[in-house]
Amino acid sequence: MADRNEFSTPSSSSVLESHVDATSPRFEANMRFLADMVSQVRNEEEKIREGGGQKAIENQHSKGRLTARERISLLVDAGTFFEIGSFAARGMYEEWGGAPSAGVITGL
Repeated sequence: MADRNEFSTPSSSSVLESHVDATSPRFEANMRFLADMVSQVRNEEEKIREGGGQKAIENQHSKGRLTARERISLLVDAGTFFEIGSFAARGMYEEWGGAPSAGVITGL
């Protein structure tokens, strides 16, 4: 049995080759579609990060409070907190103003 620390050169049969034509109209259309979808997700995430919206943020500030995300940004080094669960409860409870991130901020 080979030592697990030994590295071997992959054989030609184990290398995957790409046959994608990055100049084809189909490829370009797919890339435009993907870029549009990513843009939509990022825009939705920005709305979610506002929590209850600008009015709710102003309400917190008028009481001398910071929003939860503002407090987190003061606690962690810039760029080190990765929020997960941003889309939890997305589209739910709209009749009561929604529940951005299910009312909880979770992250790593």
